[in-house]
Formats: sequence, structure tokens, C-alpha cells
Amino acid sequence: MLHKEEFAPKFRIDQRIGIKDRVAIVSVDRDDRTKGFGLGGMDNQIFRTSQAGMYLKINNLRILSLSFDGFVSRYAGMPFPKELLAFSDDPEKHVAVMGRTDYRLKQNWKQFAIPGATVIAQSSFWLANCADDETFAMYINENTIPRFRRIPRIRKREDLEQFVQTHLISNATGSFTYHPNPRQKLRFGCANHNTDWHFMRSLYALFIQEVLPLNPKRVVDPDGTRRGTTQLAMLWLEKAVQLMLRFRQLGAPDEGNFGLMVDELQHVYRDWEELRANTLGQWARDASACPPLKE
Repeated sequence: MLHKEEFAPKFRIDQRIGIKDRVAIVSVDRDDRTKGFGLGGMDNQIFRTSQAGMYLKINNLRILSLSFDGFVSRYAGMPFPKELLAFSDDPEKHVAVMGRTDYRLKQNWKQFAIPGATVIAQSSFWLANCADDETFAMYINENTIPRFRRIPRIRKREDLEQFVQTHLISNATGSFTYHPNPRQKLRFGCANHNTDWHFMRSLYALFIQEVLPLNPKRVVDPDGTRRGTTQLAMLWLEKAVQLMLRFRQLGAPDEGNFGLMVDELQHVYRDWEELRANTLGQWARDASACPPLKE
């Protein structure tokens, strides 16, 4: 509303908790005596279309809060989506092309691990996706079951209609590990570069490197055919260009990629306009070929 712009939220809290992979990157500065509340990271298409993450500052506490489908699964040693495809008949619904995992909890969490800050994460999946024996064995096995916060009870087909969450993961003890004890207390650290600038830069880096690649660039038809569309390409590139622009506004180098992205987006815009013009032209020709209606 500060930008004189309003948009319909796609998710609310009760639609997100326990459903999407989530992560919080927390930094507490004992010497910071400031009081107040601030937030950022919502002026971009990633947030408008999925509310995937934001930056919060509450007194001396800095938090990056992010949540998205399959967001941390590959780092948690769980089955993960290599690519999300949109359904051609309903682009709002997605299906995942799954990647194989070695089930090892990774220690290299890339942009998630802000030096000195504490990372808390949780992976989640929809059990009904285990539609065949192969997929079921991928999710339910000796490696995954000890990680579940609650062991799912499956007695009939309807029992698959549930989300399953893992225990929390954090690096609070020095390395990334699962925490099966829900009463365990964790000590939060202070980021080495504990500034709003560094946290905002990390947020946009996570959007570009971890969230954007999971936004669908192709659709899948009812017969299983996968294909790209001009509209999805345009939406994907718009997000990429906007995020790279945010990087430039923060003074971070883009290594010349921004110009290439803008050129590619302009090409897609032209293709989109030609597609619309051809579609409207065909509609007009079809309409003119029809006999006039009689009263």
C-alpha cells in the first residue's frame, strides 16, 4: 500500500504452515539497543505471485523468512523437485519432476548460511504424491522415517491425503543437523555482517538462486507432453530482470547478466505481441466468415 499498489494474497498463514518447505535465517545482536519494527523484500514479482519470502527486523533481531515448494529438500537430504511444471489446462497448479537423492543431510547450504547467523529449516511433502511403489519407496524408507516429526499412519488410501513434515534442521550446534527433540533449546548467533544491506542482498540472492529456478518455465499437457510457452517465459524473465535490478540498486555487481536478461525479455515481449496479434487476426477472419445472424 505504501507503493499505492494492492494485490490479492496468494497464501495466508494457515495455508502455508506445515505445507511448504520453510527456512528462517536469524541474527541477534546483543549490543543493538534500537527499538522498532521494519520489513522489506516485498516489492518484486516473486513476492507478488507466491509470497515466498521477506526480511524482518524486530528490535535487535534480524530474520529472513522464506517458504516455497521443495525449497530446502535437496539440502535436507530428502527427495526434491528438479523442475516444476504448470498444467496446461490450469497454470496455477504444478507438478514436480523429482530428482534422486543420496539422503545425506548437506553441510553446504550456499546462500542460506549467512556467516554467524543461525539457520532453522524444515522440509515438507504431500504424501498423496506417492501414487506408485517407486515414489512411495523414495519418500518412505529407512533414511526418511527417523526424520519425520510425526510418523504417518497409513491404513487405507484416504490416509495418504496429508502433509508430512520433517524435524527441524539447524546449524546452531556448529553443523547442520536434525533436531528430533522438540524441547531442545537453540542459541541464536549474530551475523558477521549484521546490517540491513547484507540481509536484503542475501534475500534477493536466495530469490534468484533458489526460488526462481523452481518457478515453472514449461507446461505439461494431459497426454504428458512438456513444452514451453511464451507467456511462462515472459513471466519468468520479468521476475529475473526485476530481481537483478534490485541487486543493482543495492550496489551489487551483475557481471553483465542484467543487459542480457533485458534483451531476452524484449524478444519474448515481441513474440507475445505477435502471438496476440495473430490470434486476434484469426478471430476476426473467423468472425467475418460467419453468416450474419438473423433477428
